[in-house]
Amino acid sequence: MCEPVLVRLGDVFEEKEKPKEWECYVEELGIDSRNYDKFFMPKGYPWVEKIQKGIIRELKKLGHEIYDSRNISYDKVCVAPSGSPEEEIEAELFEVWLVDGGIDRVEEYRTEEVGKYIGPAYSKEQIEDTQADIEKVIRQLDKREIVSKIEDTFNYSKSTRNFEGICDSLDLNEGELVWAILEKTRGKAMGSTTLGLMKVSSSDGQFILENPFCFPTFSADKQELYNEIKSNGQFELIHHGRSGFASRNYWEIKPFEKPKEYNVKVINEFYPGPGGDSRFMIGEKDITVNDYSLEDVEKAKEVLQKAIENQTLKSEARFLNEFKQVSVDGVFAIIVQGGNEEEYVIPEGQFLEGFRARKKNTKDYRLNMGHTEAVGYIDIARAEESLKNGKIHMAVPEEYMGIMIGKGGQNINRIQEKLVDMGVSDSRIKVILHPQLKEKSNIKLEEIDSAIQKEKNKEIGGEIID
Repeated sequence: MCEPVLVRLGDVFEEKEKPKEWECYVEELGIDSRNYDKFFMPKGYPWVEKIQKGIIRELKKLGHEIYDSRNISYDKVCVAPSGSPEEEIEAELFEVWLVDGGIDRVEEYRTEEVGKYIGPAYSKEQIEDTQADIEKVIRQLDKREIVSKIEDTFNYSKSTRNFEGICDSLDLNEGELVWAILEKTRGKAMGSTTLGLMKVSSSDGQFILENPFCFPTFSADKQELYNEIKSNGQFELIHHGRSGFASRNYWEIKPFEKPKEYNVKVINEFYPGPGGDSRFMIGEKDITVNDYSLEDVEKAKEVLQKAIENQTLKSEARFLNEFKQVSVDGVFAIIVQGGNEEEYVIPEGQFLEGFRARKKNTKDYRLNMGHTEAVGYIDIARAEESLKNGKIHMAVPEEYMGIMIGKGGQNINRIQEKLVDMGVSDSRIKVILHPQLKEKSNIKLEEIDSAIQKEKNKEIGGEIID
């Protein structure tokens, strides 16, 4: 067996846009063997794919450090044992140079011993325990996903499930709670899966078991909503999904404990696979289990609704503040939304959307992201306050004048009609647009009023005033 070494990568050729001095080995991971591969993945140390976000998150909960560095691997991350290194070792220290092999030639690696490493390292037992933790997490997540899929498809099995016949033979009643176990008797997924507490139900005369406790969920990309609910401290947030895109996963809100006791029957379903007929039987007639209650579901729903309301109020406040900062006259402002910009909640009934203009094509369903748009908003209350002699003056950036007016004045006419419908005036309104020059973007409302008085003879409803 080779003596342990510590490997460092240096002097990488610049054509790949990599730094000249590039650490390839993370000291905290311990000591490598000399037989490193082309990715410089430390031999003997557990790793997982970078895209396996769910596995990585669960490993962090167990106290494992995750080392994600392109100089170790582009698509994998190393998992360090939890706790401190248990061994003290002495090892040779090597530096590695990557040599360009030229066109159609294999790249080569050259090494040179540069000294000794004396310090702590993880023991073989610690590394084996880490690998065991990875396998345990994968099994847990696989089981969770299998159960989720079964619960989703359980009610739609093509098996013959005559409700009355099954209930009569098993002495069950509609609405009764049972402890359900699914036994798959064929195929790769053959085995037993506990579904837990389920409710006996009927659908079009078919016997089904459904989850009696449908706890609320929300998208995993709603970070502020997650923080709001977590700070409440009353409920557990359970992550579902293993996608690298947060919007495709979700959080489920459940109590930390299962406080209520139930005395129920155990029902086994023997499922042979697609196209086969399931067989049902009673395993035990009376067992005591602890589970959630309908009151727990309602409390979880209330917590989610309250958190949504709080986040809505905060988003509306941020919108009002942004409108105030951007608007020149207090009546009209352009807010950029979508893409990487914040998607504000607009206070209901307080603003009229003047137009929407796309700035960037950023729509991505995977990220739950829309196109980046510039949206022109009109403050209804401020518009009503500024109404004089049936006219409302608005400062609009020059580049948006055309879209604000619309083809043949259609958009400005729509805005004028909408303002009347929203109670700004009980008679016809004329909107006067004033160009907001970039160099005059900080002009005050008083200056606009002064300019209006000087140029009354140039006012044309729905047109630009120079």
